[in-house]
Amino acid sequence: MRFCWKVIAAAAVLSMPVAGLAATCTMQAELSPQDREVLAVAAGRLAQAVAEQDLTGLKAALLPSEASAWDGISGAVQQAQALMQGGQIHLKDVFLLDATNQAAPADTEFFCSNPSGSLNITISMSNLPPGRYAMVLSEAVGAPLAGQLALILAWDSPAVEWRLAGLSVRAGAFDGHDGVWYWKRGRELATVDPWSAWYCYDVAHYLLLPSDCRI
Repeated sequence: MRFCWKVIAAAAVLSMPVAGLAATCTMQAELSPQDREVLAVAAGRLAQAVAEQDLTGLKAALLPSEASAWDGISGAVQQAQALMQGGQIHLKDVFLLDATNQAAPADTEFFCSNPSGSLNITISMSNLPPGRYAMVLSEAVGAPLAGQLALILAWDSPAVEWRLAGLSVRAGAFDGHDGVWYWKRGRELATVDPWSAWYCYDVAHYLLLPSDCRI
């Protein structure tokens, strides 16, 4: 399962006919306390397993239909070691993704918006089977590279539990600076050193997106 995260303009969401959406997204603030707690516990356990490099536990938690993706997932887990080292796992955000109305596997986009409409995000997944999913974002607070972890969970009806279906890990800081710092630095350099400014913007874009785009 490949997934991509991107921020999109509000108009792009509002122009979609609601009745035509086969997939829906519920952001953390709108989740029921029960859903939020269950997802936080499941994701917290998996994120800690990633931080501790518990490949055995993660493989046991893998959704059976994603068994063929294990080599890629285990590689990402090993990559996470350096990014999360020295930090404490902190849950940032939860997105509940419902694709139960799909008739068959399909490339699917989940449009997520906060109540005020000031933040609009789309999460894209390729060849996604019908079902319920969640994306949970965590960060390694205090880690020199400020590792960011995006977990994809899938609801396993027979097992009556959330299972691991995918993950993405990336740095949240370079040379002690986060994406906001690089964005501000790019603005400072824009009129005097365009090439350096472009580099800063590119780094900021990478650091501020919490997961890889792999479409």
